[in-house]
Amino acid sequence: MKLKVGYLIVREEIFSPIVKTQVIDILKSVNREKYEIVLLWACRLDYMFKKKEEFNKVAAYLESYNIKVIRIPVLVLKFPLSKTQIHFLKMQLIYRLKKIIRINNINIIHARGYNAGYIAAKICETENSVKSVFDARSPYLTEINSTYKVKKHSKKYKTWEEIEKIILKKSDVSIATTHNFQDYLAKNSNNTIVIPNNAEVKSESQMTKLCNAQSRKSICYVGSIGYGWNDIRVYAAFTKKIIEKFPDINFEYYVMAQNINTVKKEFNKIGIPKDRYMVKNESPEKLHKKIAGCLCGLQIMARPDVRMGIKTVDYLSSGVPIICNKNAIGGKEVVDEHGVGVSFNDEIDLNVFNFIEKQLKGNSGMATKCLKVAEKNFSTKNVSKMYENLYSNLFQ
Repeated sequence: MKLKVGYLIVREEIFSPIVKTQVIDILKSVNREKYEIVLLWACRLDYMFKKKEEFNKVAAYLESYNIKVIRIPVLVLKFPLSKTQIHFLKMQLIYRLKKIIRINNINIIHARGYNAGYIAAKICETENSVKSVFDARSPYLTEINSTYKVKKHSKKYKTWEEIEKIILKKSDVSIATTHNFQDYLAKNSNNTIVIPNNAEVKSESQMTKLCNAQSRKSICYVGSIGYGWNDIRVYAAFTKKIIEKFPDINFEYYVMAQNINTVKKEFNKIGIPKDRYMVKNESPEKLHKKIAGCLCGLQIMARPDVRMGIKTVDYLSSGVPIICNKNAIGGKEVVDEHGVGVSFNDEIDLNVFNFIEKQLKGNSGMATKCLKVAEKNFSTKNVSKMYENLYSNLFQ
């Protein structure tokens, strides 16, 4: 029997680079002889008009891989939602999604993130023949506390605590990106599995063409940055210590356009010379090459984070080892398990300095090792097979 999967996304933009990598690239790699895919996009109502052209391009692209896309416009206020707003979202989606599920004979709802996970869990309360997969992506309670400044004793935080328990209890399986994150989810779920982030992994010969490993003299950071999870002040302090220790090393920060001035402000505040770093917003198409030309990639967190950051697989799939601290729990898990970088505790220690010196000398074999680890564990091809196995196991 060919299983039919309804992949549910609530409000995220399906034309964003993250969704392109983590969703679209995965779905188009899933074996179409065994699984039929329907992408269910609960989008902002105004996107039906404002983003019509972008949507049509994505839909046409997906249809070329026999993936059907269904838009479900909703009125949603800014995340994270309050209890009343969640109820309003549920009222808009439940009936329409149930109808879509029945018309399309969907067997599995694969819900991306907490908002989608809650909707899927509520649907499956009455649609008993449909299995629910909760793809957590990141610990939402930590995210709303650190990024959106939702206080732990607030009504909104307690609402999401309860929602998290409901999702984990009612979902047939919950996916974590790391084993540490799995331990967290398992406190309220009887069935959890680890499926990591994915990335396009280039071959060693392709990477050799992109850069000369012997000339690597920069340490890079890739991703959003500010005063939340990825705190610029932590990265600024690290940057200053390294440039003081290594006069030949510079830093490259590839961040969101709106983060550029924040980086410059904090670096200037602690006296980091402008000629020792570069900060810019780079297109996703060019990032692979930029990362590949660097010595190491950074993942340093101000507070504990069990996620596997997108940057973790971006670095490794570009042949670049990782420098992380103990708070980057997900990244540290990968570094320690596979030996693809170095980690430190509260302060930069001698191990970090020695690791950087070794990379500067070249010929450490680290680039090759990173690529092999990425190919085996995080390539889109292999990660998509993990999802296929998950879908099949739900009906065994």
